[in-house]
Amino acid sequence: MCHLYADDTQLIASTPVVLAQVAVDHLQKQCVTDIQRWCASRRLQLNPAKTELIWFGLRTNLKTMATQDVSLCMDSSTIQHVDAVRDLGVTFDSELTMRRHVNTVTRACIHHIRRLKQIC
Repeated sequence: MCHLYADDTQLIASTPVVLAQVAVDHLQKQCVTDIQRWCASRRLQLNPAKTELIWFGLRTNLKTMATQDVSLCMDSSTIQHVDAVRDLGVTFDSELTMRRHVNTVTRACIHHIRRLKQIC
């Protein structure tokens, strides 16, 4: 599945843990290669430095996947998986607990409340 928003593209695949490498190979061979080809035909280029890969799942499944090589290759760069990503201002962590997002929003609220207190 593919989601497009402005200049962002998200590729989404669902797979059991035992087939994670198959999903990576499919994303690598089918999706990433096709997107790179499409971009090149329009004189655009994917930026590996801004590309992120995240795996969502239960803690036990994520620990199992940590022992596997489940990274993507883009040109000569390797895209390693990350623990959290931002999407339209919301921070999603790999376990979907929303802790990081709540912490970020809380910090911003405290900052703005302190600023309001100074103004009053």
